Amino acid sequence: MSDNTNILSDDTNILSASTSSLQFLKILLISALMATLIVSGLTTVTKITTVVGYPTLRLNATDPAVKIAKLLLTKQGGYYGLVNEYFGQDFKYAVENFQDKWGISPVDGIIGPKTWRGLVLKK
Repeated sequence: MSDNTNILSDDTNILSASTSSLQFLKILLISALMATLIVSGLTTVTKITTVVGYPTLRLNATDPAVKIAKLLLTKQGGYYGLVNEYFGQDFKYAVENFQDKWGISPVDGIIGPKTWRGLVLKK
């Protein structure tokens, strides 16, 4: 009886390991995709942003899309700070300046559909 219990326990461990491995592979795939987007250039990021949609980003957000927005605004000369996934006060000011410059209202420092469109289309 104890031999059967050990076999069942081993099967459960294999399933748990497979689930963990699958989650690891998903994370690895997403990381590889983000790295490819950054390395391949902003034209690829523009196409994918258009297809996937426009996440709303605001102060204190932590999202991979923040990094993409920072890269787009940096390319246009509107942001000179640290390019990472954190939406800080300095980036909010840069977004407000961008919105004001391009007549995007409201000028609120929030990256919604109108601001995304401006970031993607303005060169």
